[in-house]
Order: sequence, then structure tokens, then C-alpha cells
Amino acid sequence: MITLDRELVQRFTPSPQRPALVALLSIEKEALDTLRPGLEHAVSHAKLGWWTEELERLVVDEPRHPAAVTVRRAARERRRSAPDLRALAEHASEALACLAFVDRAELDTHVRLWSSSVFRELAVSCAAQIEAPVAPAERFAERAGPLIREVELLFNFEVHAWAGRVYTPIEPEQASLWTAQPMAHAQRLQLNERLTHLEVQLDAAVADIPTEARAALSSTIVWARLAQRTARLARRTARLRGELGRTEPLRRTIHAWQVAVRALQGAA
Repeated sequence: MITLDRELVQRFTPSPQRPALVALLSIEKEALDTLRPGLEHAVSHAKLGWWTEELERLVVDEPRHPAAVTVRRAARERRRSAPDLRALAEHASEALACLAFVDRAELDTHVRLWSSSVFRELAVSCAAQIEAPVAPAERFAERAGPLIREVELLFNFEVHAWAGRVYTPIEPEQASLWTAQPMAHAQRLQLNERLTHLEVQLDAAVADIPTEARAALSSTIVWARLAQRTARLARRTARLRGELGRTEPLRRTIHAWQVAVRALQGAA
């Protein structure tokens, strides 16, 4: 689902914005690939270490990786400084360390690391590409980005939990409740309540985008609406393993197209 949604965001991004987006998502994929199941721990740390250094080089305008070079070039063309994506490496590092989140504030901080790097850069670069005001992009990214990332993590909750990454606030003595197979009814209800909250908040965030800013932010709106769909799907799914039904890829494609068309017309 995560890969499909990124492909759909790319597909329905206006062509002038697409090269920078493809490069940005390539960087994200490389950084988060360090969490891939089966990858040797030492290899994960080595790869993440290289990307941590590369994102530091990007900030000072000295990137080496082709994707990072493309992102820097796109920023220069719009008279922007090189984007700061270092929070993405921190997000991956926390996940690799299997940190426990003992309260909502800690988990919120974790998903904001992704949002403040990947999603914010997408929103701001899309606005800058057509010389639209950046302030609405900043506000939407700050509001919607963490919600999108949390939905993605919850849809894959059981897979992450088995790897030692439990994406809900827990006390240490409760860890076994969240890694049990199958998940207990009480835990599932708790996650469903959170998914409902995330869906409602995403809808409100999209609705609050100024009409004149929606065309510029069409890519981010597509991503947010797909996350809403994911939250609804997750509540109906027997297991949170990131699995899509046979017809869901086609349904998501049609949904993404419809959202993109409405956004480009100034509708929510």
C-alpha cells in the first residue's frame, strides 16, 4: 500500500513538479529501506549512516547521490536553499532502534520527523514550482503530514510490532499485549478509535486549505485523501498487515485521479 500510494502521488502530480518529487521519494525509499525485514542489522546501520551523512551534505549543497543532486537542483531553479531532510534519517534511526513510545507526545514527535522532511518538502516545492504562496503549504504539511505517516504505520501495525516497533503509546509491561497473535479485541478497538480520529483530522485539514492554494497542493491532497481511504480500510481489515484486496489497487487509482482533478479545479 505504501509503495502504491507513492506511485499514485507521482502519477497524478503535474509534470513540472514530477522530477523533484520522484527524486524526493527515492531518497525516502533508500532511507526507510534500512528497516526492511531480513536485512542484516549491521548492513542497516551502515546504509542509514551513509544516508545520514548524505542528507548532511545536501544541506550544505554537496550531495553525491543522483536523487539528492536532483532535489538540490530543483530547489535552486526555484531560488530556494537546499532542503533539510535530516529529520528523515532521525525518523529511520528511531525505528531501527525499536524505541518504545510511552505517551502520545513521543509518538507524535516520531511521525513529525517524517512529515517535517518528506511531506513538508513536497508541499513547499510544489507551491514554489508555480510561484504560489508557501504559507498554506507549510500549514497543511504541518497539520496533515504527521496524520498521514501515522495511518501508514498503523495499517502495517502487526508487521511492525513483530519487528519490535509498536506504533501506539504503551507502558513497557504492556508490550506483550500489542505483539500477541492474534491481536486482542481491546487492543484492536483502541487502534480503530485512533484510525477514526486520524481520518476525521485529515478530512478537516484538506477542507481548510484555501481554495486558491488547492491546485498547487494537488499532490499532497491526493496523498492525504489516500491516507483517509487507508484509515477506513484498516478499520475493516481483520489484520493490520498492510494487505490490499484484489480490487483495491484499481479503486485507489480511480480515487486518486478523482481527487487530483477536483484539487486542480480548486475543490476539496
